[in-house]
Amino acid sequence: MNMKVPVTIEQKTEVTISEHTQKSIVLDFLYDKFGWPEYTSISNGELIIETTGYTSHRFSYIKERRPATFKDVFVNGLIEAIQGNKYEDEAFFDAFKKDLQSKINS
Repeated sequence: MNMKVPVTIEQKTEVTISEHTQKSIVLDFLYDKFGWPEYTSISNGELIIETTGYTSHRFSYIKERRPATFKDVFVNGLIEAIQGNKYEDEAFFDAFKKDLQSKINS
């Protein structure tokens, strides 16, 4: 005799992801959350957004340029730390802190 009984099964899935994948997830989140295209940088106090164009060749050009805000400088510092494996480098964060303070005071 067969009986059908409703059963609830609890399953916990564990996945190990590489450090590279973890970094990619964090960077994707930051770019998405702050509305930055991937090719965004800060140079000489300006936020520069580059994009790629195509004709018979691929080329890049500056799509937008504006003064960098405090938030831009902060996000850029986080992205640099993650991309360059500088998140354990105290000198990087000391320089970053000084850069942030100079942006706040100006």
